Amino acid sequence: KCALSATFLEQLLHMEELDEDELNQAILSFVKKRKVSAMRKDAAAKRRFRQRKSWSAFQSNLTDRQFRKMFRMSRECFQLLCNRIEENVGDAQFKSE
Repeated sequence: KCALSATFLEQLLHMEELDEDELNQAILSFVKKRKVSAMRKDAAAKRRFRQRKSWSAFQSNLTDRQFRKMFRMSRECFQLLCNRIEENVGDAQFKSE
């Protein structure tokens, strides 16, 4: 399944002057690059894209203790802070979700 590219074949024509070891090294290098390229292409095809969680879904999964540790305030205090920010900058600028 390893088809040689036209540019590689052109480079091979210029390598006629090289000895066998150098030629083998060049071919090995090309094959390694193709293998890495195929592996990356495969990984990209298998990549899963995830939908970003909404704030309500994220914070509902946290316990009160985890929330306090992460944000250094209680949920109620955090909600008051969000309300104050929203009052000052407007709901168009401050997106709670």
